[in-house]
Amino acid sequence: MQYGIDFRIQDLEYNLGLIQQEFERGLRKIRQHVEEPNASSFVVEEMVPAYREAGSQGGRGMKARQISIISNQVNGGTMFPNISAKLRQKAVTLIDYEFNKLKLELDETYDLIHKDIDMSIAKRPQPQNSAATSKGKELVVRLAKRLNILKSKYDEILRV
Repeated sequence: MQYGIDFRIQDLEYNLGLIQQEFERGLRKIRQHVEEPNASSFVVEEMVPAYREAGSQGGRGMKARQISIISNQVNGGTMFPNISAKLRQKAVTLIDYEFNKLKLELDETYDLIHKDIDMSIAKRPQPQNSAATSKGKELVVRLAKRLNILKSKYDEILRV
């Protein structure tokens, strides 16, 4: 039984390591969404509407209007609160997902160890042809012979 429990604990440690790696990978992905300037970036996602509006400007004073639109989006808009909210939402989702996987793994391992212990403690039925049964039969035969001897002695005593 000890080897079974040791194996289950090693398996649990391995699976917890995998869950940890997936969590770290998820955090790196969230970090990329915040830091890197690509199409999936939170910053680019927030700035695209302002870039489009600035790009649609034309005529006299276009440059000043474009700068004003971009400045207002960065300084006075909802860019940073929106990025913070997205970052928080992604992190909470990742934590919930990985925590649930961790909980399931722990519950499953606990159940398996519990079953292993229950099986090792449980009484095992004796088969019909076991040594205890044949020994019992031998004792019954010997007892029957002794009883027959005692009965014959008793009968002999009664005749006298």
